[in-house]
Amino acid sequence: MHSALRPGHDFYFNTYAPKVRSCGIVANERYYAWLQAACFDPLSDSAVADAIEAVGLAGLGNVSKAPQISCQAYDVYCRARKKLDALLEDPDKRPEDETLLVLITLCFFQTVYFETWQSHNAWAELVWKGVELIDIRGSQQFKDEIGGILYAQIRAPILCLCVQHGYPVPPALVSATYTFENGAIRQEWLKSEYASPASMSVISFQLVNLGAAIRQGQFTDTSGIRDRAMAIDRDLQAWASVLPAHWKWFQLPPRINGEIDYDSSQFQYAGNTWLAEIQNTYRSLRIVALRLVGHDKESRSDGEVLAAIRDLSDEICCSVAVFDNVSRALSVLRPLMVVFLAESNPLATRRYAAQALLRVGGRLGVKNATDVAELVLGCLGGESSGGLERLDYDTVPIAATF
Repeated sequence: MHSALRPGHDFYFNTYAPKVRSCGIVANERYYAWLQAACFDPLSDSAVADAIEAVGLAGLGNVSKAPQISCQAYDVYCRARKKLDALLEDPDKRPEDETLLVLITLCFFQTVYFETWQSHNAWAELVWKGVELIDIRGSQQFKDEIGGILYAQIRAPILCLCVQHGYPVPPALVSATYTFENGAIRQEWLKSEYASPASMSVISFQLVNLGAAIRQGQFTDTSGIRDRAMAIDRDLQAWASVLPAHWKWFQLPPRINGEIDYDSSQFQYAGNTWLAEIQNTYRSLRIVALRLVGHDKESRSDGEVLAAIRDLSDEICCSVAVFDNVSRALSVLRPLMVVFLAESNPLATRRYAAQALLRVGGRLGVKNATDVAELVLGCLGGESSGGLERLDYDTVPIAATF
């Protein structure tokens, strides 16, 4: 392997790249092989190689607390960014898979490097370029499963950006999703039980659009918000009801004195962290939907809603151990944020989620995660949650990982 020439490559592939053994899905095996080929092509002055090296060096610098490595990471990022700009200006190169891969990887760099809170602006700029790319790529981006995986990777930060800024889902993403949902790749994944029978993406679009409508003042009737949010929650539960039988759901252990020992709970997925990742996405969306139910004053003290938020949050906290020492640990970062920002959760649960974010983010070298966790732990340090009123799941700038 050529990684000896570029030390960031080893860290990237060992820490961030989805390992074949972590999920056992054939599509991921082919993607991993394609990713390595794109990175280590000896005949190419590859923007992919630079982008991956920049991310790996940034993570390595954070984990080893070595500022000189972080500086080197930024230099490599600047080189990769110049190459990306050239690719975006080239009509022939712009629609290629490698161009989108470079953009996604540089988005991730901003999450890992995160020198200041202003890094979020650079991340957002790249995400908008990603929206333009999926529009330009059109239906041809789904000619093979590599394009399908790249679409799924850029979809996450696009939705994250929309939530944080109160934007509706961009038409380009809606169009691409419609093509993907009805295309051959998803049908093949359905046969392999890699994809769920129903679409959680489409439901998440409803949730994002509802949040945007609220932020833009289009809803003045809180009971109307409640009804829409509850309908979305019912859709999510319906999504879960038709999953393949082997997508086993974790059952919460009994609470002792009202609490669960998250670290010792028997949370088993037979080694399939991919299922845990999907289920945490489901739990996070339900928590966000149920929090929107709280816009209606009569629903804020609804015991059933509050109990559901707590159970879903407990399940996310119990899942942390599943992601220990695997690349898919990136996927648990944002669900943990959703847990500690749910104000109805007990302080102990919120603190655990923030501490877990600090621990996992620190092990992965994702500085955006550790900075947010430290900020939240400072607010949750006392017996009350004073100070968190200025934070919310739609304003804290933690970028979505892929």
